Amino acid sequence: MINRLLTTLSVALYAFVVSYLVASVFDKYGIETNTILNSVFILLTTIVIIILTVILIVAINRFLVSRQGTDN
Repeated sequence: MINRLLTTLSVALYAFVVSYLVASVFDKYGIETNTILNSVFILLTTIVIIILTVILIVAINRFLVSRQGTDN
């Protein structure tokens, strides 16, 4: 139970940081971040980055678990 809570909290914190960094990049290049369309684009970019990160972590975890099983 606590492990699931910590995982959820970690993903939420990661999402916040990624969203903040993406918004900073948009702001640096002069794209207004206060419009609805750009906010939606920032949100979609954040979701894509999070999904790719989760897929990468799961793939690495499965690879390490499969290698651990063959080491015995």
